[in-house]
Amino acid sequence: MKTNEPPDSRRRGSALLTTLVLLTTLAVLTVAFASVGVRWTQEQTAGVDDARAFALAEGGVDEAAMSLLQGTSGDLASRDEPIRHGEGLFWVEAEDIGPLRVRMRSTALVGKGRAAVEMVVEKEYDSIARYALFSDEPLLLGSNTLVDSFDPANGPYDAQPLNKVQGVAQPMVDSNAILMCNSDILAASQVVIAGDSTAGPGYSTISSSNFYVSGSTEPAKSKIVEEIPPVPTIFNSGSYVASGKNENLIPPGSYHYSSLTINNQAKLRITGPATVVMDSLATSPGSRLTIDASKGPVQIFCTGPVKLDSSSNVVSTSASARDVLIYFTSQKYTDVSLAANASFVGAIFAPYAKVKVSSNWEIYGALGAKAISMTSNAQLHFDESLLRAPGEKPIGVHRKWWGGGGLPEELATGVRTDPYRQLGIEDPAELPTLDLAIQQAIEEAGF
Repeated sequence: MKTNEPPDSRRRGSALLTTLVLLTTLAVLTVAFASVGVRWTQEQTAGVDDARAFALAEGGVDEAAMSLLQGTSGDLASRDEPIRHGEGLFWVEAEDIGPLRVRMRSTALVGKGRAAVEMVVEKEYDSIARYALFSDEPLLLGSNTLVDSFDPANGPYDAQPLNKVQGVAQPMVDSNAILMCNSDILAASQVVIAGDSTAGPGYSTISSSNFYVSGSTEPAKSKIVEEIPPVPTIFNSGSYVASGKNENLIPPGSYHYSSLTINNQAKLRITGPATVVMDSLATSPGSRLTIDASKGPVQIFCTGPVKLDSSSNVVSTSASARDVLIYFTSQKYTDVSLAANASFVGAIFAPYAKVKVSSNWEIYGALGAKAISMTSNAQLHFDESLLRAPGEKPIGVHRKWWGGGGLPEELATGVRTDPYRQLGIEDPAELPTLDLAIQQAIEEAGF
């Protein structure tokens, strides 16, 4: 027999089904919202940890830069044995990118945060000469002039390998020479500068065809003022004349001559350690001046007129340009012509003079003057030892560039677990503190 279900029963069943659907939907939404909340919390935590890691990396690279003043290389700790600092770990890797510049990368891990910061700094020393060529007035470079650099710790310039650049006529050794001028730098055709060409503020490097510069041509932000030491006070011994067939000798010591003349075909040797003041200097045809710094440095102060015969010869013997320094100090006799045949190892400073360098005068050192004119085919090879003495610590550190760096691949792409576990560190207590890592770096540098 067929019966009919009461209407109230059907309504109750429909309400129950609706309630189940709503409860199921609510449960799904609750789980979804909870999942989103967890992810949001994780992302917030990761974001905070990344910020903490970046701050630690930034502090680490600053500490490494300051450690350079203690003579370190800039390296602090390592990935295998990082520095334990607060709740994080970091280490700094450094790379020399020139005789004065260092690139450093600091990598830090805090919680799930990972960050790297890079910085390029330039070390400042009490340098004898910072620039290969320095001129207050326009610097003139004749055609085929070559300016490069070399490190005498690697042997004499001529014994070091030459680097050839495609399309550049002249090979070079190193590319750490800096030309500095408070005015324009004017380069004729085929000039090669292995380094920077830095004109004065508001000026520029103006070049002709086939000009090559390996570095920057950005002008300086401020003018440079170079100073020289005062002329020493030494008893005046009168005139000195070198003559005859035998070599004349000025032995080690301090001397002052009212004039120094080298006669035709005569030879004169100044032996270091010596300081010589001369109120005038003249060389004659076929003469030879040897500045011998093999046993000690030689300083020469020319306080008056200078006449170097084009057929005379000037030679300096020294392993480093630091040991032969010549100063032209006269404010009255301001024309200096380096016309002799010369293989000159040393540095020349003439703050009041207009100096003309012939192609016969090859300089392994540096030249600074009020104005400089390099004739065609002239060559100057900057001696990098002029920047600092062996074992000398920097007196300053200047930041040249700063920014975020790239993480090592395993840190950039791997799962962000606990820093100690990810680096495979079993006992955090054995890791160095910042102070200990700096002390270790100083000891490794020999200071």
